Amino acid sequence: MNGTALTADMQTQLDKFIAGLADGSVNVWTGPLNLQDGTEYIADGATATDDQIWYLPQLLQGMEGPSE
Repeated sequence: MNGTALTADMQTQLDKFIAGLADGSVNVWTGPLNLQDGTEYIADGATATDDQIWYLPQLLQGMEGPSE
């Protein structure tokens, strides 16, 4: 259920994002992705493999919490 703060424009953007996830045109595991310490993990334009996602050595940049 959408909240009252969600504008019509934001709803349109959200609907596009959800549709992109569903049809595969949006992949949140496409680089550039850096680890929490700033080390490059997935290069620009590359897509993470299942193993790279599952065995992430630390949290990604922007995630909060301890990586160890």
